[in-house]
Formats: sequence, structure tokens, C-alpha cells
Amino acid sequence: MKRYISFFMILSLCFSFAACSVKDDSSEVSHQPPQTVTTTVPKPIIEAAEHSRDFTDENGRVVYTLKAFLPQITGNAAENTASYINKFSYGLFEEACEFALSNIENAANFMDSQGNGKPWSRMLDFDISYSDGRFLSIVVKDYFSMFGSEEIEPTLTGYTFDIISGMPCTILDFTYENYSINEIERVVEEDFLFETVSDYFFNGTPLTDEQKQTVRDVFDTSNFYLIENGIMFYFSGYEISPMHHGTFTVDYTWDEIALILKMPK
Repeated sequence: MKRYISFFMILSLCFSFAACSVKDDSSEVSHQPPQTVTTTVPKPIIEAAEHSRDFTDENGRVVYTLKAFLPQITGNAAENTASYINKFSYGLFEEACEFALSNIENAANFMDSQGNGKPWSRMLDFDISYSDGRFLSIVVKDYFSMFGSEEIEPTLTGYTFDIISGMPCTILDFTYENYSINEIERVVEEDFLFETVSDYFFNGTPLTDEQKQTVRDVFDTSNFYLIENGIMFYFSGYEISPMHHGTFTVDYTWDEIALILKMPK
């Protein structure tokens, strides 16, 4: 798919390059951008930690079941890094438990209205989408059903961590200096996402101003994860078009999006 790069962003970049290359007769040392950190550690060893819990109503009937297979670092990571990510991971299960507890009555009433004994069910699973000894991206797949079936399309949520510091990453960790979140969102939307949404949801028909605003409202740069050759953004397809369900994902290679984002090396 042909990508269009914003003219003003290119012009700004050209001015930047020109400023760096011009030399005068003074002996001043030119200011170079800081070197990209390349320190890495061995890839962490990650296993699936299994958690499960059943929730019953006031009559002792199971009305909600919860299973989770979540990442747990078991080796090749600093203690603080493993502790943070493992605690974060288990926190996802705890949040799911809190949601279930708050919906016991709703689940019970729904089961009664349907006249069957199938409880609401939820399952959390995960994939490792990227791991290079510096950054780790985990995609949590959330399967939820009111009819007891797990044969449904999951909701996806991505989490990216810096293995060196053990802390979560934001999109700013993969951008160049002097870019703000708003600037990144604007460039991604106008130069990449509008075209992708047009092709996927509307058969290539140019987006109306209203549709563009819908994309702006839905798109959030915090909803990303790294993949082997680039970056993946995601959002609810239903929020763009009621005919689409599940999580819509769109990926761009580092070469395609190199004007604003850099490879995680």
C-alpha cells in the first residue's frame, strides 16, 4: 500500500539535516543527537502461569468462570524486572476477578432469562509478539462470552516493557526528539491510518470529515505493541463500523514509519 508522508514533516526534516551539515569558519563543536542506547541483556525466559476461579451466586450456583494463562518471567532477567512484570501480569487476573465479582448478579439474571445453566465465561491468554533482550511486547487475548463458549474472537491488549529498566514503555520511547504524542497521532492518522481504514472498512472510498473524526476519537497511541519488523496499532473495529467485531489491528514496518518512529535497537 502506498504511503503518503506529510510535506511539512519532510520539509522540517530537510531543514534539520541542512542545519547539521552546514559548517562555518568558527571552531564551535556541533551538537549531535545522543547515541541510541544499545545495551541488551539475554532474552527473558517466560512461561505461562495458570490461574482460575469460579464465582457463585447466593444460591451457590456457578454463574461466572474465569481462567487465565498469563506470562511469568522465570529466568534471564534482573530481579526487579521480573518482579515488576510478574506482579503486573498477576494484576490482570486480579482485575478480571474484580470485574467478575461486580457482575455476579448480572450473570445470574442472564442465565435465568436464557433458561440454561451455562455461566458467563472469560479466559485470558497471551502471545509474545516481540522480544530482543531489550524490549518485550506481550499481547493479552481476552475471550469473554455470556453463553459459556470460548469459540469467540478475543479483545487484544498490548503491553511493552523495557527489560533493562523493567518499566513499561510508551510510544515516545520509539520516537525521535521533539515529537509530542499529539504530533505522532496526527501524522499516523493523516499519512497512514485514514487510508488503511478507508481500504478495510469502506472499500477504498475516501473518508468523510465525520469518519475522520471517528478515527481520531478511536485511535490512541498507547494502544500499540512491537512486532518483529515494525509496530502494531489496534482499536475496536466496532467503533469504526457496527458491521465489524473484535479488535482491528494495523501494522507498519519501521521503514514505512521511519520519519517519526525508530527501530527499537
